[in-house]
Amino acid sequence: TYGHSFDDVFEHVDPIALGSASIGQVHRATLRQNVVDKLSHQRQTPVPKQVAVKIMHPKSLRRFENDFQVFRWLCRVALPNWLPFLGSFEKQIRTEFDYRQEAENLRQVRENLGRSPYAHRIAVPQAIHELCTEHVLVMEMLHGSKLVDGMTNKLVAAIGGDPVVVKEALRKKREAFVLGRTEESDQNSMQQRWTQIAGDQKMGFGRQIGSSVRLMSLYFEIRRYLDLLVDLHGHQIFVNGCFNADPHPGNILLLDDGRLGLIDFGQVRRLTHQERFDFATVVKAIATDADASTVANAMKKCGFETKFSRQDVLVEIASLFFDCDTKAKALGYPSPQIYFRHLTEIDPLLKVPDGAAFVARASFMFRGMGLIIEHNIRTAKQWKDHAIQAIESMTTKNAKTKEPVPV
Repeated sequence: TYGHSFDDVFEHVDPIALGSASIGQVHRATLRQNVVDKLSHQRQTPVPKQVAVKIMHPKSLRRFENDFQVFRWLCRVALPNWLPFLGSFEKQIRTEFDYRQEAENLRQVRENLGRSPYAHRIAVPQAIHELCTEHVLVMEMLHGSKLVDGMTNKLVAAIGGDPVVVKEALRKKREAFVLGRTEESDQNSMQQRWTQIAGDQKMGFGRQIGSSVRLMSLYFEIRRYLDLLVDLHGHQIFVNGCFNADPHPGNILLLDDGRLGLIDFGQVRRLTHQERFDFATVVKAIATDADASTVANAMKKCGFETKFSRQDVLVEIASLFFDCDTKAKALGYPSPQIYFRHLTEIDPLLKVPDGAAFVARASFMFRGMGLIIEHNIRTAKQWKDHAIQAIESMTTKNAKTKEPVPV
């Protein structure tokens, strides 16, 4: 769209990718100074010289279509409880195949962030719209390292263990979470396990004390970062109505200036006022420990529909989608997925509101990150204030404009 070749625009593009995924890969690059000057003049705002360039793999859309067709067939045969979600997921994933849309996502999320209480703690890269095409995304380069890598290195330093052993232990914890084998535990048992992994039992008493202090300090540092991310996404979902539906931990950076950086906004979901109001009502009901009838009715108004309309099933699905899987663990189910399958066998899920699956996906991913560090996250509890703010804001706004309140 800029009307020039790569060589006209870029002074240098690093041939080694910073990262690669199924759809595309990202390279570090430097813009030519005349391009920076021209764009800065046109925008009346500075344009960064150091950028990240995301390039789509050839024929990636065709590969996705083929893969998704196979996945759809697999769900019909082996995972029928997933069928209500497939249409929404396919539609959402298809938005990733036009990088101009991701550039617009970056613009809106960044604009919302600038007006939020999180503006000084979290960064989102600036998209250079004039240089973006369907298959190329040019954006500001955020300087830092992946949060996962930074915290892993700090963990190695804290417990004084073998880096290979510690990283393998973390890999196994992530795998255990995916397979439903992760168990909750208190901070003391977490500390004991990590010190055992590091071989702390062979240390002198003084070194053990020092290692324990560093480990607990690191635990609370990671917890603060994670709670900040959960809080931010609650604000984005309920206040902004615009959030990343795929907050993958690999796309969270620890920047050199101490802020967190968020990248990869291909799957941004926008919620209508009605969706925000409905989801906020369910989250408020869960977070305030409302009775089962209140939660079930909120789920029905939200658009959830099951074959037999069992109140107990709707309440448990609400918890799984928007809060936690505490009851599943108490009943001995090894994973929320298996418990969800059990619930849908009792009372088949016929309809899921379009945006709910993506709010649930964000909730599930943050809960999974928490379990890896053995921090039990209840997203409804942490999102309660944002949900209440959204309900009150929409109610007040509609009262002033004399428009009907979402119901």
